[in-house]
Amino acid sequence: MKHIQRVLIILSMLFPAFLGAMDMRIEGWAGNLHFDPESTAALGPDGKAFEPFFNVDGLIQLDGNYGEHFIYRVGLERDGILNNRIITAAGFDLNYVRLYLGPFAGIFNTEERLMNPGIAASFRFDIPGILFGAAAVASTLGGSLQSPGDYSQEMGEFSLGFQAPHIIITAGITDKRFSRQQDTAVLTRDELSRYNVQFEIFAKNVPYMVHINMGYQNLKRSYITQSIDMGAPPYLVNNTVTDELNSIYAGFEFIYQINSKIKVFAGIESPVYAWGEAPLKSPAKDTFIFKAGGGLAVSFGNE
Repeated sequence: MKHIQRVLIILSMLFPAFLGAMDMRIEGWAGNLHFDPESTAALGPDGKAFEPFFNVDGLIQLDGNYGEHFIYRVGLERDGILNNRIITAAGFDLNYVRLYLGPFAGIFNTEERLMNPGIAASFRFDIPGILFGAAAVASTLGGSLQSPGDYSQEMGEFSLGFQAPHIIITAGITDKRFSRQQDTAVLTRDELSRYNVQFEIFAKNVPYMVHINMGYQNLKRSYITQSIDMGAPPYLVNNTVTDELNSIYAGFEFIYQINSKIKVFAGIESPVYAWGEAPLKSPAKDTFIFKAGGGLAVSFGNE
């Protein structure tokens, strides 16, 4: 609860400062495709099945430009894997190519380390009406995790798409990783890999569109401890036990353009089939795993 209060305070400080930004996007999502972040022992070795953990995600992001080519971005994100981040970036819009580079900071993710700096970069190209692609990477700075509360955030994604009459098809790959030194004995690592295809279906002069997405994802939570092996150097050996859940998923999102400046959206996503990687047992058949939510996008640009 204290972390949520701190995030709301930061939001209230950021919002007035950037109200004149060209575009604002606000999202809120809730779901249970997560492992318990406070757990310090794997489920699989005890013969247990995947246990969904409820989590809330959110994003407020502001994008704008100065002059013809200089662009900037600032935002605050809560992500189920990466946890909390403040995002800032600046770059150039060269008509068919966009480049962003800037720092970010993990905030309030552990009591011991209230802020953790990192660097992020992204790239996008567009051949209007034909082909587009994008790539992004982000990672916290610093070396190994040693003290309780130390953590790192890493992300990489790539997408490629093309446009046909009344449909845009995008294929993408996303990898996220959050590592945390729980105490002097255990380091935990949460990872999510997604392979996704999205279909954006629209019609000219119709104020709404539909997104359908599907793909495969792999969710992991690893527990890493160290032991001493006097047989051969290096004598300090990492021991890793991992809970791993695979799923084939599908999702649906509805977007409605209220007017030229405001659009709203809502959607839901759920595994069609989910199975645990041994020794983790698969979820019970009546277990409902989901992610649902929505938001709005507002333009403050000139007509």
